[in-house]
Amino acid sequence: DFVDIVLSRTGGVAVVDCGFSKQKMYLPRSRVETLLIQPISQASARQRAGRAGRTRPGKCFRLYHESVHDQMEDASTPEILRSDMSQVILQLSKLGVANLMQFPFVDAPRADVIIRSLEHLQQLRAIGQDLRITDLGRQVSHFPVEPSLAVALLLAHHEGCTKQIATIVGMLSVPKLYMKSDRESEGHSDRARSLFKVRDGDHLTLLKTFTYYLHACTGDVNGELDARVAQNGCRAGRDFCHKHRISERGIRQAASIRSQLLQILQRLGLPTPGLQVYDYDDWGYSEAVRRALCRGMFMNIACLVDYEYIQLVHGNNMRLHPSTVLKGEDEWIIYHEAVITKESYLRVCSKVQLCWLQEFAPDFIQALRCSQHLDKKQKSKIFP
Repeated sequence: DFVDIVLSRTGGVAVVDCGFSKQKMYLPRSRVETLLIQPISQASARQRAGRAGRTRPGKCFRLYHESVHDQMEDASTPEILRSDMSQVILQLSKLGVANLMQFPFVDAPRADVIIRSLEHLQQLRAIGQDLRITDLGRQVSHFPVEPSLAVALLLAHHEGCTKQIATIVGMLSVPKLYMKSDRESEGHSDRARSLFKVRDGDHLTLLKTFTYYLHACTGDVNGELDARVAQNGCRAGRDFCHKHRISERGIRQAASIRSQLLQILQRLGLPTPGLQVYDYDDWGYSEAVRRALCRGMFMNIACLVDYEYIQLVHGNNMRLHPSTVLKGEDEWIIYHEAVITKESYLRVCSKVQLCWLQEFAPDFIQALRCSQHLDKKQKSKIFP
């Protein structure tokens, strides 16, 4: 896919087409994203060939037989069929669509995808048992983020840290925040970012990264970026990002999303309190932020059993992603996403307590106790 994105801009005259691409696929039953190497479609093959010689004569070298090309699908699988449908289902419910199974999608998703999305939204109380959107669901539908993150944001005022959760959601919405480097400078890059690590998890680490950037730009970790700096950046912010191997464009995008989320909350007439920053490792500050995250992300929980984490919504054995600050010693964690590449990983993790989950989602925890995808041995260790 690098060819599709880059070569038309660099004046390339040759394209080597291997006939494959990496595609993200969402597995609704286990709520896992997997990155698969898939054969491309004929439409993608034509697009790749078109990149050669766009500005001058060129050639495309296809590393597969013509008969393979003839057997390719006409077009690539639409993204709607490879993605989580929860946001789409919520918006349709808001519009009053009663029978989602009969809705005339241009590319209709499978029935199990719709069912899993409905179950997810019901657990979040965004949709009721009658499949009608709830008052909470209507509020969630205003936010351009995952429903679980929107719920955490909407309920964060109970912990007094709405601004902190808005920051975390903004940072999670940026695909590549930390810049990759070559092997020679990888150790230096890690050391440059070690300043931001918070032992309680990656969410607080993201929060600390943003507030240090804020301090670089404004001189105040509790301040706000003005519109000009948010859009164009500033010299101090650029120097900060260069020093710590952070994407300046990415962190400014996170600041823009954060501002948008807070504006939506204000339009809804909801409070936007924030905690004063003293020490990110302070238990009271850290606990408030992690409890607020649990209010919306309680389905993204995993428990440490026999040195490996079990993703409780499906019983999958998972490992912590190498990028996490956690060391694999905490019994209960929440995670932002579960991904399968060569291994099964949990990304962006923070430690939590079971009692918080029982407080915010007792029905969900009780359902896990009775679930069939966890065997008796697992249940005895998870819920002693």
